[in-house]
Amino acid sequence: MMTNKEFMFMPRAIVQHNTKISDVINYLENSSEKCILVMNNEKFVGLITKQELHLAIQNISTNSPIRILFQKKSAYLTKNDSIIKAKLLMSNNDTSVVAVLDGEEFIGAIRKVDIMLQLYHW
Repeated sequence: MMTNKEFMFMPRAIVQHNTKISDVINYLENSSEKCILVMNNEKFVGLITKQELHLAIQNISTNSPIRILFQKKSAYLTKNDSIIKAKLLMSNNDTSVVAVLDGEEFIGAIRKVDIMLQLYHW
């Protein structure tokens, strides 16, 4: 069975949890990045796509820190979880990208498109 570690990528865009939402939006609008990793120093806080960010901020001040969007613990996978679990987690959380952790350490992310391509070629 294929596991998540075979599909992982490392987001190039990383911000600290106290970064203003407006700064994150500005970065995403002016780059080719599709998602941003949010960290609290070395600790994983969350992962958000451009589309999810625009939906999430409808009732929030963009001067707020990005951490406000992650008040509940973010959904994540472990490196040995199956791609089926990844697909279910994405569907249940209405997201197109999910983080992969090894214990508390962020080790990568998986996109829905990568899973779909793999399943198509399987």
